[in-house]
Amino acid sequence: MIKILFKFAKKAQQLQLNEKGVAAVEFALILPIMLTLYIGTAEAGRAIEYNKRAAVAAATMGDLVARIDGSVTIAQIDDYFQAAKITLTPYPIVNLKQVITSVYVDEDGDTNVEWSRGKNGGVAYSNGDSFSLPDNIKDISENGYVIVSETSLTYEPITNYIFSSGFTFDKVYYHLPRFGEEIELD
Repeated sequence: MIKILFKFAKKAQQLQLNEKGVAAVEFALILPIMLTLYIGTAEAGRAIEYNKRAAVAAATMGDLVARIDGSVTIAQIDDYFQAAKITLTPYPIVNLKQVITSVYVDEDGDTNVEWSRGKNGGVAYSNGDSFSLPDNIKDISENGYVIVSETSLTYEPITNYIFSSGFTFDKVYYHLPRFGEEIELD
């Protein structure tokens, strides 16, 4: 009988040791899943923040120009580009492309670029070119002007574990001049 109890105690001790091993195996199996969730959440949060900041940069730039009464200088526009870039702090801003454009809309809804300025690789439109505007913006701005601000920001992931490559956020905002008149570029 003692021999049987001794064997049972020994088996129970081995079973207890095996349970500790099972926990280690379970942890090893779940660790990659948990790391993927953790890193994925961090990357997704960072990408969402980039998207929001690109929108704020475009909105800020267009709003600052739309507040001008009369004319704006190239130096002022360059300052507005810089102000929009600051909204991206603390994120890297080496790949932010910016364009600000003044578009005239006639009574028929035809558009004409009055002036355009690009920064950081953003390509300005040529004066006199037609500009594609949404119909609702054309409707509210007939015989008037629209300030169009555009930003393009490329998101580069921290690791290639979740997203294999970067992607670009393009934002476009339309502003009517606050004083209802043309804002000329000096």
